[in-house]
Amino acid sequence: MVDVEVHSDLDELGVLLPQWDRLVVAGERPRSAPALVMPWYRHLAAPGTSPRVLTAWEGSELVGVLPMTLLKRRFNLARYEIAGSAVLNAVEPAGAPGRESEVAGAFARALQRTSPVPDTLRFGWMERTSPWSDAMWRAWGGTRPNLQSLASCPGLRVSLDAGGYQGWLARRDKGLAHGVRRRQRRIAEEGFVIATHDDAAGITARLPAVVRQYNSRRKARQDGGVVFDERVLEMLHESVIALSDQGRIWLTTIERDGECMGVGLSVAAGKVATGWIAGFDETWSRFAPGICTLFAGIEFAASRGYAEYDLGIGGQAYKYGIADREVPLELVELERRGLWPLQSPFQLVPLRRRPALIAGVDRCLKQARALRRRTEGGGPG
Repeated sequence: MVDVEVHSDLDELGVLLPQWDRLVVAGERPRSAPALVMPWYRHLAAPGTSPRVLTAWEGSELVGVLPMTLLKRRFNLARYEIAGSAVLNAVEPAGAPGRESEVAGAFARALQRTSPVPDTLRFGWMERTSPWSDAMWRAWGGTRPNLQSLASCPGLRVSLDAGGYQGWLARRDKGLAHGVRRRQRRIAEEGFVIATHDDAAGITARLPAVVRQYNSRRKARQDGGVVFDERVLEMLHESVIALSDQGRIWLTTIERDGECMGVGLSVAAGKVATGWIAGFDETWSRFAPGICTLFAGIEFAASRGYAEYDLGIGGQAYKYGIADREVPLELVELERRGLWPLQSPFQLVPLRRRPALIAGVDRCLKQARALRRRTEGGGPG
């Protein structure tokens, strides 16, 4: 029988981190590593949220972890969301292999007993075939929640288990490999060196450049992504220290004499590595530094024996020439239905009408407060 504990104090989790990490490695979900999630909680969790981490146990064995945040919204509506939003994006629950559905059911029943009960529960980007959200939906007692797909996109992968880096390269379009080699030669002619760093000192010394190059690329893309700041830098520093000892994080760079053209940060778990953070100086865009650092990161992953390299979320055109496998990804939310326990009068309102109604009530309250201030300030002096 699986028992579930709910933790709101991160200090309680310290002794569990090695067991949690073993589940992540077994499930091959690099961005779900506690070495990333715990620093995210400490430095990047949104104001007004608090941690809620569910741990599933069979006796003394940890068989599942669901890391979330709780936001008590207006009018006592409770929103639970998977940890890692905006920076990690693809954090997933961790479960003993083959027991994900069983553990998910235990998590669902535990959430119905916790306080406050979720009004909404949002997961991060997961493969459409992931059992977690569907199993929690099926195990929910009473009126089942609404299971809603909020968005979908492709996830593109590079297979390295058949011939490693050279084997993968041979299966790609020959023009792609030729183009990368030509750019690499041009980069070398400019005095830059493409290198890979997997030691803590080498990576941490370059983290300011990672943040700077990511922000440079973000500005050029104009995609509205989160701006990296000192809080992100602190999170990255902690994560690098924790993962470098295990050889599960590396940084590819293009540098010369203290000048950085491009960066690519990768993390790994099990037999899977993933490109996490990348960026480059737009001044050098003609050399395609993003592609060159990506190829260097893939080559390093192959040299370490990883079987797959995940190109991250999204179907950007350049990825299709590189990838040889595609999986559909989804962003899913559970929306609770039913009136018990009644935590808010807004539970009486149909789900599709709640956001508009809450926004309208907020506007009325704001106008009422403004009118009260004017009335109080307009009396005889």
